[in-house]
Amino acid sequence: MNCHAFINVQDLHAENRLSPSLRKAAQAHLAACPNCRALAKPAPAPAPAPRAPDSLKEKLLAAAKAAAPTPVPAPAQGFDRPSLGEKALLALVFLAPLLAAVRAFAPAAPDAALLEICALALAAAWLLKGLERGRWEAPAAAKAALLPLLALAAWTLARFAAAPSKTALLPDLVPALSAGVVYAAALLEFGGARSAARLSFWTAAAALPAAALIKEPFPSFAAAALPIALAAQLDPEASRASRLLSAAAAAALALLAARSGAGLAAFALSAVLFAAASTAILRGQAARRAALLALASAALAAIAAPQAQDALLQSSTLNPASLVLLAWTALAAAACGFGAAWSLRRRGALAEAGYAAAFAAAFSAWALSRALGLTPPSGAGAWLAWAAAGIAAGMGSLAQPRAAVLALPLPFDEATRCRLRAPALALIALLAAAPGLWLVSDVRYGQALAAARAGDLGSALAQATRVWPGSAAYPAALDLRGQILFDQNKPQEALAAYARLERVSPGFPALHAHRAQAYAALQDWPAAAQERELQNALTPLDLQNLIAWTQASRASGDLLQARRLASRAQALSPHNPSVQLQIAANTALAKRLALQDTARRKFPRKKLAFKRRPK
Repeated sequence: MNCHAFINVQDLHAENRLSPSLRKAAQAHLAACPNCRALAKPAPAPAPAPRAPDSLKEKLLAAAKAAAPTPVPAPAQGFDRPSLGEKALLALVFLAPLLAAVRAFAPAAPDAALLEICALALAAAWLLKGLERGRWEAPAAAKAALLPLLALAAWTLARFAAAPSKTALLPDLVPALSAGVVYAAALLEFGGARSAARLSFWTAAAALPAAALIKEPFPSFAAAALPIALAAQLDPEASRASRLLSAAAAAALALLAARSGAGLAAFALSAVLFAAASTAILRGQAARRAALLALASAALAAIAAPQAQDALLQSSTLNPASLVLLAWTALAAAACGFGAAWSLRRRGALAEAGYAAAFAAAFSAWALSRALGLTPPSGAGAWLAWAAAGIAAGMGSLAQPRAAVLALPLPFDEATRCRLRAPALALIALLAAAPGLWLVSDVRYGQALAAARAGDLGSALAQATRVWPGSAAYPAALDLRGQILFDQNKPQEALAAYARLERVSPGFPALHAHRAQAYAALQDWPAAAQERELQNALTPLDLQNLIAWTQASRASGDLLQARRLASRAQALSPHNPSVQLQIAANTALAKRLALQDTARRKFPRKKLAFKRRPK
């Protein structure tokens, strides 16, 4: 530790709030630096003030009792001005569900762009705050919630670095890291009843237009938003208007969840968890009223639900290590949130305890719904749940206001830190351009599809070429480029596009089928048959692929394989005209080969003998 780093943490050192390792480094520096030792020397105690006589005290007390008490106006109720990072978080909460009404090729593209820009804004606020103060710090109580998150982020980055195709993993990597940034920033920066009240208010405000605008099933947001919107019912300092807004939001979320069977199940699970947490931790009339309101919302959703129930979502494709780290992170966040609520209630901080319990219930409901396949792994509800988990876990430090602090002091003076602000902002602005470009790429891919369907292949190829790597539509754009080049009678260039697609996304669904068409156009039937075989491994029940594989095998001279494939196709669709045509073609080829063989046997080719000419 140098002098600049000690100056940045000298206030924590004077209060004896540094972590043991940092306190040991600070004491070692003080033992070797007389200047910092003089700076850290406590000021001399002031001289004791002269004691007033007892007669004067009695006269002053009598005069105070005789005087009429002057009423002191209560402080005005309202929201104080939030920081830049909190504004970004509240914008994410309000706008994310509304972006579901935006039509895009990838439904999660607008949502993902907003989350990534918000996460970068939160990172910028945290970075600038550290540069201004000269240190970054975190309460020691937050270590239990941050440690599994850091382990999960490190493992995710390590897998990304070891992956052979990094471009295909970007659409999944960036939102996962962005959700982690939102969770960590909410944990470190937004603890407190005021921040929680703002989040609850804007969540309830976003529920009303979301229920009116979103026509498709949207279960993730409704399940995560219900406990957050009802948190105002647990706040003894909340106004009547806030409680009425939360009740209206609960009804709107019930109507939103009723449009999906999976959404209804997740919503009911969220209501039950919120009712159980509020009544078990807070144990008051307000808690019972909020629990009844949550259960009534679940009943309203069940009444308004349609008869048809949709199927469960597919589980996420995570390897065992990632799944264990994700479960560890979720359990740590939920435990820290509920523990903070219990500790704050025992200390009498009822408002903070109510918000911590409600937000922890929201995250627990989303995590259980995700594990059961009721909600998707990303989207507005997922990121809202992670933000709520961060605020709930961050309230644990309020129960220990004088606890130790994990600080990271910067070894720079104030002038150097001021010079670092501009490059930091430039880097954040450069990174913030990527989500916008990816969202524009999604729009361009939609335009390319529309142009291709209209027959304007030149415009479609130009729009597909301008799709950026890292966008969710990038593999589909490469496939579209190959199809357009094939339609333009350029099979060799189409094969180059498909080779690039294989490097980016080896498991693309129709890659081998489209490449087989290009090989067939080049009359390379063995390669076409091999591609059809690879496609069959991905889609074994694809009838059209079996028919094309039969044709390629027959053209390459493998009649036995063509007959086996035709039999498989006939088993899938016995009366299909295309299958019958392939069977007839196989029979005709077999007869022609048999006639040729008979002709060779009946009329063998005579060997010509050449005699040497005499010299």
